[in-house]
Amino acid sequence: METRMSGGYLTIFTSDRARIIGELSDATWTEEPIEGGVNHILTGVASDGTYDEFLRLNSAGVDHVSFEFVSDEGAYLGDAVLLRPTNDGTPGGNLIRIEAVHEPTAKVSA
Repeated sequence: METRMSGGYLTIFTSDRARIIGELSDATWTEEPIEGGVNHILTGVASDGTYDEFLRLNSAGVDHVSFEFVSDEGAYLGDAVLLRPTNDGTPGGNLIRIEAVHEPTAKVSA
């Protein structure tokens, strides 16, 4: 896996972008080669309450989300699949991961 950007901020929305599900700090965008293309994996650190919300949504079968990834290099938008949240038991260990098959699109400022 290759890190494309790190130190970003990741906002995850419902698939219709009607509401924010969570805002994640210390976000990273990595690329994982797969047969026929690249998966774009975006990971961020969630607070305990945000982690619990993502865990609840994942358990309820919600898996399609939209997102905005912002770093010093720019802002990017896309659609993704919500992967199962993980917690390694350490401070800052509440990780939320999403996977986008299509490369996120650069956000154009108005």
